[in-house]
Amino acid sequence: MDPRQGREVAHLAGARMPADHGLAALGLLMQLFGSVFAGVMAFFAMVPILAGGAPNAWVIFVIGALGCVRSIFHRIAGTSLIYGSARGPLYMMNVYSVISVVQTALTILLLKKYMLVDAPGKMLATFAIILLAWPLAVFLVARWPRLRRFGSEGVPTAEDMGFEGAAVLMTILGVIGVLFAALVIYALTQAEGKILSTPQGMLTMGVFLMLLVRAILHFVAGIKGTAGVDSDGATDAAAKYYNFGVVSSVIAGGVFLIMLMMEGGGSPGAIKGVVVIISMMVYTLLVWPLALRRFFTERNFSALLSGSDAPNYRRAPDAGLTALGWLLLATGVYFMAQALPTALFKTPFDVTTLLRMGHDSGMGDEIAALGRSPWWNVGVCAAQLWAAFELITMSDRYRVAGSAYGVIATVVTIYLQWPMLKMLKHMGGAGLFGGDQIPSFIMIALSVTLPIATVLLVNRNVTPAAQARIRSAEES
Repeated sequence: MDPRQGREVAHLAGARMPADHGLAALGLLMQLFGSVFAGVMAFFAMVPILAGGAPNAWVIFVIGALGCVRSIFHRIAGTSLIYGSARGPLYMMNVYSVISVVQTALTILLLKKYMLVDAPGKMLATFAIILLAWPLAVFLVARWPRLRRFGSEGVPTAEDMGFEGAAVLMTILGVIGVLFAALVIYALTQAEGKILSTPQGMLTMGVFLMLLVRAILHFVAGIKGTAGVDSDGATDAAAKYYNFGVVSSVIAGGVFLIMLMMEGGGSPGAIKGVVVIISMMVYTLLVWPLALRRFFTERNFSALLSGSDAPNYRRAPDAGLTALGWLLLATGVYFMAQALPTALFKTPFDVTTLLRMGHDSGMGDEIAALGRSPWWNVGVCAAQLWAAFELITMSDRYRVAGSAYGVIATVVTIYLQWPMLKMLKHMGGAGLFGGDQIPSFIMIALSVTLPIATVLLVNRNVTPAAQARIRSAEES
């Protein structure tokens, strides 16, 4: 062979890498976030319609519609990673990246020309960076040498069918759900005006207690799955969660509709707006249970159909940690895209405030007055991205990186979020039900859960040889 001729270099997975490199978990995450953002942006597009029209209402509609289209392709890209596509699993990731660039350019142009004429260029630049950060990450992932071959070969099924990676995500998201519901319940009990003495307050408390039970089922299913030794038990626990998740989502929507009817009065436009908000809430609550139901059902069903020809499934060598890596990457990229420009430009930035066209939720000034340096967040994000890379590649440093990130982020998060936690008793009441404080509760739960969960997951004892037994048709 002529030595001058180029040769294809094989990029082999390490001894701790699963066959699918954790891409099934990445697909689940992209399905989740894509679906949620599609609902949010669809609601944003409907705001001018529900409001009966306003100056430049068409701009708000177009921005929302563009964001919704982008999010739909986000979800499609995730679906193709799990279930494949005619053009290859990585093709839709490239399509999503291109569409995101176009959507970002049009959105910034519309905001600058019609909505935020006098907005500082630094604020718009920060918003553009946030919008482009994840598409750029996805673009690079699709071109990563060790993943490029999947573009033509397809993503193989992991040794454990990706169940432990999904369980890791369920564990973390379950804890976030438990903390979120607990924080809301605590805020309701601390709210002034004795809100629980009203029928509406009691119904609201009942809904969040139900969501707390749902989150606990979510967490329990995740914990069983991360044991990695009983695929049947893990699947059954996941089924209990997503079945209850579907039912609880519908019940929550029904309760809030009853509350709307109990209130009575109000203009037709306001009533329509509340109905749309309730519909979006139900849709958001349904997204993850339905995604998990399809994931577990299709993979178990395909294994049953294979019969005696089915492969001998076993615990994946990464014990689901590549899924944790992808989660850290997804959240770390977003947080860094927000934290770094804020630190460099010395201009606080809040996406939700921008989307409300400058109408702040009322907490921003109090938090800013506490004098917390934005460089703390930059340091945490850097540690998180380092841990994400080491976990995605399952390098020899994955435990060190994960533990270092967990300790650093936990300490810094407590330092940064402590003032917010002390203000919980002032965050209940009408503002909570209006949705102004919901993002604050979610961010507190996320920022506390991720680092602690990372430390625990990377340092747990695993048994790589454990069998992931698949129940036969006769046993079923």
